Amino acid sequence: MIRFAILFILLINLHQSLAIDFTTLNTAYRYDPNALIRVKHRITEVGGNLEVFVSLKADSISKWQIEYLMQDDLEDPDHKVFDHELDTIHTEADLMILRLKLSNPGKKVLVVKAYDFSKYYYFDLSIVNDQYPSFYPASETGLPSLEVFADFSEVSQVGLADSAKLYAFQYLENFPPADPPMGQMGALAPSLEIDSVMMFEDSVARLNNYHFYYIQQDTNSFVGYTLLKCPVYFPEYRRLQELIAPLRYITSQKEYKVVESGGKKAFDDFWIRTYSTKQLAVSAIRSYYNRVEQSNIFFTNYKQGWKTDQGMIYIVFGPPREVYRGPRTERWVYGDGSEFTFTRISTLFTDALYTLIRNRAYEEKWFTQIARIRNNK
Repeated sequence: MIRFAILFILLINLHQSLAIDFTTLNTAYRYDPNALIRVKHRITEVGGNLEVFVSLKADSISKWQIEYLMQDDLEDPDHKVFDHELDTIHTEADLMILRLKLSNPGKKVLVVKAYDFSKYYYFDLSIVNDQYPSFYPASETGLPSLEVFADFSEVSQVGLADSAKLYAFQYLENFPPADPPMGQMGALAPSLEIDSVMMFEDSVARLNNYHFYYIQQDTNSFVGYTLLKCPVYFPEYRRLQELIAPLRYITSQKEYKVVESGGKKAFDDFWIRTYSTKQLAVSAIRSYYNRVEQSNIFFTNYKQGWKTDQGMIYIVFGPPREVYRGPRTERWVYGDGSEFTFTRISTLFTDALYTLIRNRAYEEKWFTQIARIRNNK
């Protein structure tokens, strides 16, 4: 009887140990450029049921064990193993794309658990929206595009009836950089106006660089998806104006105006003057724009990632050491004790826009960190 009681207690503890509380789980690997695995997803609704496309990318995807769990929220003390239909629709050595079909999911969070012999990763995929589009974008390969940005010139729409029409509202992506963490946040879309509207019946849309598109089948609803069109080399930058704009975070207004109006020579002069030698300048440029590129990968929505609040903090302070996610917040912690909290808000174009809770107390840390960057530390 005693042995049975001990076994029963152990089973209870084992069951409880499986619970995933993202408010206490460090998920900094989500923003680690060297993370061993990355997860993307997109949700559609077909016949009242949800279809979740999930991509898993790793150097060798076959060595990973993947499990899917369902839970009510990010703090849920319990969850259940995924018991819905699952199809593998594409497999490569470093990439796998799956389709998970959810009929009456009940739970609001789908958790992807990935583990090898030494590491466990958990990715929470929110499924709280009431409605999702019945179609999804696909690139020239025919595979679903799970990125928010498109680096291809034409996008096919999959899942539409033959006679269906789509409407694509085009907006110019000309947002300024994020405001500093110690100031007041500016308007989320200070000059947001519809640039043009396209209607197409052949399911293929031709897109223009640095515009974002809200694509709908029913313009009287709030159901659609957003796609930001970028050059083929995005998330990198290659053109001079693309490289100049992110300098706004580490320059004074006077310095920035000189670089902005002076062309390539002024751009080169800024880096060499700041870092003393050409060799040091080249190293600093590589480091700085690597963070810009990573911020574009992690944080792009209808804005380029470097322009978002999270992108700004990532570029200046680097990848966070710890990340804790709540139902509507995300908290970043750094090794020097710095902490930044972002609040999740929903807009027509995204349901996951994270805005920084600004505070005047950040001023000293901000300028200290900029000085460290400019001193090559």
